[in-house]
Amino acid sequence: MGNNSNYNKVGYIEIPTDNVEETKEFYSKMFGWEYEKSKEEGGGESEEKYWLIKNAGIKGAITSKREHNQTPTFYIMVESIDDFIAKSQQQGAKVIVNKKEISEGFYATLQDQQKNTFGLWQSKSK
Repeated sequence: MGNNSNYNKVGYIEIPTDNVEETKEFYSKMFGWEYEKSKEEGGGESEEKYWLIKNAGIKGAITSKREHNQTPTFYIMVESIDDFIAKSQQQGAKVIVNKKEISEGFYATLQDQQKNTFGLWQSKSK
């Protein structure tokens, strides 16, 4: 593995909601969060509303729910998403969303044995 000190750490969170504007307003009033509309609309799915959080102490976004029971997902930065998908499956994880590419990198969503959802993120820039 490389020497990037950001690997294997939580680096991103998605907060899914049925009402993006209401959720943005709540976090803005509570914590002063500011937002920027994503150019990629949630990884390329144009029907989604996807707002990047600019000042929460961790990169993240507020997004339209893709599923009724969807909960927040944290993303762990990894050097090789393919290696970590395989390693996760060896440990009993289930792949929910297989590796997808967007302009900045690759992501996947998995579920551990206790049905906790987590994501993997591999940046295109090293």
